[in-house]
Amino acid sequence: MLAVYQTIETRGRLFVQAPTGIGQTISVVYPAVKAVGTGSVDKMFYLTAKTLGRTVAEKAVNALRRGGLALKSITLTARDKICFVESGQPSCDLERCEYAIGYFDRVGGAIEELFQVDAFTPAAIVETAKKYRVCPFELSLDLALWADLIICDYNHLFDPRAYLKRFFLEGGGNHLFLIDEAHNLLDRARDIYSAGLDRRSFRVLNRALGDQHRRIATKLAEIDVFFSDLGKRCKEEAEGTLVEDEPPHGLLSLLQDFLDTAESALSKTPAEHSDLLFDRYISQH
Repeated sequence: MLAVYQTIETRGRLFVQAPTGIGQTISVVYPAVKAVGTGSVDKMFYLTAKTLGRTVAEKAVNALRRGGLALKSITLTARDKICFVESGQPSCDLERCEYAIGYFDRVGGAIEELFQVDAFTPAAIVETAKKYRVCPFELSLDLALWADLIICDYNHLFDPRAYLKRFFLEGGGNHLFLIDEAHNLLDRARDIYSAGLDRRSFRVLNRALGDQHRRIATKLAEIDVFFSDLGKRCKEEAEGTLVEDEPPHGLLSLLQDFLDTAESALSKTPAEHSDLLFDRYISQH
């Protein structure tokens, strides 16, 4: 506890290795809470890779609350796990989602009701979001602005596509990061900063668009030819795997051509195809 508090005061970095079951979480959370109370930091982020890690953090904070702590905390859930839109339906369409349309007209009541408690749990957020018919994910992000402690996944800090822009985009703030089981960051970072392409996804898109977008079809066909040639080269290798030291510049050029063509076509594509095209467009960015 002393080492954690001193590290916070000196704005340093501390790596701790300790056996499981000796009170690691409370030993880190308690001095962090104290630092918030003294004004050394404005907001705490408890980052973990597992649901169990979030549960342990919640229990530690609740134990402090039983001792008299008054602190607002929130546990963030990934968008796709908390979304009300049924599987298979297009999500995050601000013009069609009933929970997004008129969101700001109704969210005030939801926030006011949730403010009656200190722990903004996923269950409470979902229940209140349904009551006021607002997007639960956006509601959780809005609540996070008032939370002293944000319990969330690694992605909310380290993933350039999913990080909390409202906190970290413009210079950040006086934040404290408590990273649970930091050794898991190595594999997670590999996943976050590695790219993967599946030939089948381009073929599915090409079939779905049909003859409506010949320019896009041409770009998709060129990408498919590249994959075909790559597949032949892979088969020629002893292990069936091809490893190259240089980036695939030819493929990158084809993908950029596809992005440029798709961007101009998105606004003209029929609704039933625009979601598929948009998903492919976004994934390439």
